[in-house]
Amino acid sequence: MWKGAAAFKPGVRLNYRWRDDIDGEDASLRVPIPGFPYPTPVTNPNAFGGEQVDLTAFVRIPLTTDWFLEA
Repeated sequence: MWKGAAAFKPGVRLNYRWRDDIDGEDASLRVPIPGFPYPTPVTNPNAFGGEQVDLTAFVRIPLTTDWFLEA
């Protein structure tokens, strides 16, 4: 076995986020196209809120005793 393999520590992180919906809208940001009334997704109040689950796999590499790198 490679001697440096003991320094690498694999890991898995599970993260859950819930954000409340945005109520209302700014009518001045709408455009007169019926199929897509918002010029960008950031102006669409329906594009915000909801649930998100993230699963991340990583390898932790120690740089010093107090500092490490996760990739």
